[in-house]
Amino acid sequence: MLKPALIALLLAATSVVAHAAERTVYRGILEGAGEIVMELQVASDPQAAAAGEWEGRYFYPKRGVDIPLAGPPGALVEPRPLNALSDTERQAIGDWTKGAFEHPAARFEGHVVDGEYAGRWMPTGGGRARAFRLHEVARYDPEAASPRAHSDVSINSTPYLFLKLHGHAQPVGEAIGDATVAYRMWVDPRTVVPFPRLERHPDARALAATNRLLERMHWRLSDQALGCAGTAYTESHPAAGSLGAIDDESVQVEFLSAALMSIRESGSTYCGGAHPNNHSDPYVIDIARGEFLDWNRAFDAFVEGEYGIVQPSSMLTDLARHVAADDRYVHPGLKPWLHAEEADAFDTHGDDAIEYAGCGLWPEYLGLSLESPDRLVFNVTGVGHALGVCLGPHASLPFTALEELVEPPHIGSDAKGLLLPSVLPHASLERAGARGQRW
Repeated sequence: MLKPALIALLLAATSVVAHAAERTVYRGILEGAGEIVMELQVASDPQAAAAGEWEGRYFYPKRGVDIPLAGPPGALVEPRPLNALSDTERQAIGDWTKGAFEHPAARFEGHVVDGEYAGRWMPTGGGRARAFRLHEVARYDPEAASPRAHSDVSINSTPYLFLKLHGHAQPVGEAIGDATVAYRMWVDPRTVVPFPRLERHPDARALAATNRLLERMHWRLSDQALGCAGTAYTESHPAAGSLGAIDDESVQVEFLSAALMSIRESGSTYCGGAHPNNHSDPYVIDIARGEFLDWNRAFDAFVEGEYGIVQPSSMLTDLARHVAADDRYVHPGLKPWLHAEEADAFDTHGDDAIEYAGCGLWPEYLGLSLESPDRLVFNVTGVGHALGVCLGPHASLPFTALEELVEPPHIGSDAKGLLLPSVLPHASLERAGARGQRW
């Protein structure tokens, strides 16, 4: 922690930040390149801070990829991407967080006066100098304002991230639905990640609230993709600098009514590490409330278990066991990806697993979704790498069968208002295990 006297000294010299944790966000024009957004703070290393150095990052909104910065304001260095270095240069880097700056691509040479950071941008090794002029737009403490989810991102709490993600997605294609309720896909051209927004709904307030949630869900994917692209400056694995295969993500609207919207995100993403993230994640949105559905409003689906972890109720577990054993309800796309004895080897819960053709509707990985026109879907979601082939829908039953199989005391008072038929045509759900996955 920097001493108050040292902080005061740095403030007097730079007029950038009020304390070590605070970040200042600037926005302005780099001549010949267009708009940039930059955030800076006192260097986290005490010796560098004592020398008057800063650290931070900036991006061009049209690309959205963070470029790291370090150094004093008169010589703020941005490094070259690691894949632009020779093998010898890369091997010589000991600390990736610092060593990359030994190979600068350019420097911002400027001064901060009355909230304006201005000067010239100088490319290393020759080239034309470009003027820049940036104006302070916000200050924030990243520790105090760290969002729990992208739903918390705002210009006030996380201005740098907000300016990176806000306002870039554009509608594509036609609206899908009926004259009353419909959705349309939107795409961020920087990541080509698609995500739906409501196009029509009789309740304008519900439409706006739901679209705020959908926008934030879209931001999460775009942020992950742009974050992986930014590893071009910090990491050297094969996926560094790519979009992490998030640009191949499948986002499907599988159900839409005036009350509920069911979306599935699935794919196989990778941005370093031992294994890819094979996933099939269903989300059901309560449109009237503009939030994720509390399934217990429809029926007694989930309870709070040990350590506050939400888990399926005994009623839902029994219902899943029943539909998995009935050929009328088992999903037609289900395939025996594992032999039963192989599945047993992965099953650490013994009798608690509901197995079908080697894959099981395991309670701890059970997720619910909806399928047009009027079906409740039982999914495997969140399983680890080895059982990724089991991801996706395993069984489904029509709403009418749900009423027959679930005793009235377990049916929620809001069930009839929530479980309305979809306005979308029927479409057979694709199991994630049948899609190409990275192993």
